[in-house]
Amino acid sequence: MRLRGGGVLACGFNRNGRCGVPEEDPATTRSEDDDPLLLRPTRCAAADQACAGGATIVAMAAGSGHAGFVCSDGTARLFGRNDRGQCGRSTRRRWRPAASEAAAAAAEQGEDDDDDDGGDGDDDDDGDGFVVRVDSASDAWRPVAVRPRSLECAGLDCGGYHTLARTVDGRVWQWGDVTAAQRGAPPHRVEGLARIVQVVAGTTVNAAVD
Repeated sequence: MRLRGGGVLACGFNRNGRCGVPEEDPATTRSEDDDPLLLRPTRCAAADQACAGGATIVAMAAGSGHAGFVCSDGTARLFGRNDRGQCGRSTRRRWRPAASEAAAAAAEQGEDDDDDDGGDGDDDDDGDGFVVRVDSASDAWRPVAVRPRSLECAGLDCGGYHTLARTVDGRVWQWGDVTAAQRGAPPHRVEGLARIVQVVAGTTVNAAVD
C-alpha cells in the first residue's frame, strides 16, 4: 500500500525480507513453523531506503518471493528472495561449478542439501551443477538498484523467480530464472518486443501490452 504522503505499508509472509521489512523488526511475529509474519501493515523499510536520495516511487510490483519499485530516478529497486538472481544481486560472473566431492557424493545418494528459501547467505545448488551466492536473511530486505543498459525503467513486474522491466523506450528486459541457461545472468532484452506500455510476469507465463 503506497501512502499519499510518501512511504509504503506492507504485511504478510516476510521470509527473506520479501515485504521490505527486516525480519527482526518489532512488528514481526512468528508462526508455529517459526516463519516471520507481519500481521498488521508495517512501514516498508525498503521503500524508505529507495527514496533516501530524494527519489519517489512511481510504481510497485510483488512476486511470490520478491518485490520491487520503479523510482523517479529511472531505477528498478528489488528486494526479497534472490536464490535465482531475480533481485539482480547475482550475475553469471558470480556463479561457479559445484566442485565439492561431498556434494557430489550426496547427490549420488539422492540427498538434497539445497536450502530453497534462498536466504541463509550460503551457496545454493540449483540442481544443474551450479551454485549462486545469495544474501543472508538479515540483508535481503535491502533494495538493490537495477537499470538495464543504463536505460530508465518505466514499468516493472515480479514473477515467481524472475523480473520483467519496461524501459522508457518501450523495450522489455528480464533477469532471474528465465531459463536454466540464463539463471543469474544480467538483464537482457526480450527480442521482438517494441513500444510496450505494460508488462505482466506470472509464474510460468508472461505478457506484454503494446
